[in-house]
Amino acid sequence: MVIAALAQHAVGSPLLNGGIFVFFVLVTLVIVFRASHRTKTAADYYAAGRSFTG
Repeated sequence: MVIAALAQHAVGSPLLNGGIFVFFVLVTLVIVFRASHRTKTAADYYAAGRSFTG
């Protein structure tokens, strides 16, 4: 009974919520795509291309 009552009230705009979700997914995919093109070997991936000092 309580679940049915809670299901009737949506928080915020479903369209806005979906849009924000899609935005975060697209940003994540862009970051992954760019990172995948910068690493050429396993050493680049594991040791950041040996660019860290200290």
